[in-house]
Amino acid sequence: MAKVLPTKKTERAGVNEFRALLESAGHIVQEIDGGNDYGEDCYLSFTEHGERTGDIVAVQVKSGGAYRSGVGYRIPCRDHVEDWTRSRIPVIGVVYDPELKKLFWVNMTEYLLEQLSRGKRPKSIPVGESESGGGCCFWGAAS
Repeated sequence: MAKVLPTKKTERAGVNEFRALLESAGHIVQEIDGGNDYGEDCYLSFTEHGERTGDIVAVQVKSGGAYRSGVGYRIPCRDHVEDWTRSRIPVIGVVYDPELKKLFWVNMTEYLLEQLSRGKRPKSIPVGESESGGGCCFWGAAS
């Protein structure tokens, strides 16, 4: 029989926490099937007073201690720099820390475009732990 790797449980925990938090606030989270996951895990459509606003972002979710760095977290770029900078909608990155039960986010499109304009090609994107940590914010997880 096929083994279910422990990393699968950790990966799903981040997506589940993100979805639960945003849906509890009334927003719409549409997951992308794993077979079609090329650097985004879901689309988030924002709502206000029960109506869609028309604002949409793509979301890349990472989960677990592997994404913790010396200060905050990091999302590896791998082959996605062009995908995330050429997207017609902003792409945000979310890291779920299961120990803290918190979600941390960064506007990856904005960060990468700024870095590319300076002639830099980052291998990863920093995700701060607080609003004072590079313009990133955190959410307490839904559970």
